[in-house]
Amino acid sequence: MRRITILGLRSLYAGAVVVLLGGCATAISQPARQSPATLQAGVARAEDCFPFERLPPALHSRANDLLLNALDGEALYTIAADIKPMSSGFYSAQVTVAEPDLQAVDEVRQILRAWTCGGEIEAAVHPFSAVYEGRRPLDAAVFNLPALRRMLAEHQAFFGPFGVSPFTDPMVALMAIEYDTTSARLRGYGYFFGYPDYAVDFFAKAADEEKGSRTPVAREFISLPTMRGKGRFVYAAPTGHQLNADDIALRAGVEKVFADYQARRARHIREGSSAGVLALVREWFDNGRGDVRPSNAW
Repeated sequence: MRRITILGLRSLYAGAVVVLLGGCATAISQPARQSPATLQAGVARAEDCFPFERLPPALHSRANDLLLNALDGEALYTIAADIKPMSSGFYSAQVTVAEPDLQAVDEVRQILRAWTCGGEIEAAVHPFSAVYEGRRPLDAAVFNLPALRRMLAEHQAFFGPFGVSPFTDPMVALMAIEYDTTSARLRGYGYFFGYPDYAVDFFAKAADEEKGSRTPVAREFISLPTMRGKGRFVYAAPTGHQLNADDIALRAGVEKVFADYQARRARHIREGSSAGVLALVREWFDNGRGDVRPSNAW
């Protein structure tokens, strides 16, 4: 991520760095073939929602940890709600450019291939364009596909010139803006992260002003709740900003999802263990008739 004032907060427009996971990368087994009746009915079965059971046994615990870490942060509003088209920061790494070793990263990539549920969730590890002191940051990202397609359609005037449409693969769309060298990169990330349009406009314009004047533009931050505390789902606004209808609606939606998650987490998750996270999401996403997909929660 390019060094721009106040981008030290990971949640603001693409996080970076640290936490390398050890171990050997192993292949995820292929999903079981569904019966014609299931496919025709379009039913998403519980075992096809985050199918960690199909991962090698050595990866089960890490897969649970990674999913719980995501839900405890801002990715909750991407996985269990359509509030944020994309979230990141639940896993970060660096690769030394001169001597790259991607074994640990590839293990996480194998896990993220199992981040699917009802055709509505997708996740991957992506590289950043910038290199700092010989190291390239990488970050995991999870996409809410219905929310992403809706966002791309709403902002097609911005994304169209990049060759991006609602039919574009999520990672292709993200990389199209990642390699932009102007404030359009920040604007694109703002839309991906689900920030209010006025906040995206302010942040991108402030970056342009700072580039010219080298003087920081005054701002304040609006933070929304996560289990991991403040500073995870946060966006910038002009100093003295009065909460508007967009801010109020966003907070109301977030707080409803957060309260629901807190109650479910208390039932399924024991302190120090992530073992109940699959039961949590599968129960949450079940419509009561055996169809399990995130949109049932929102």
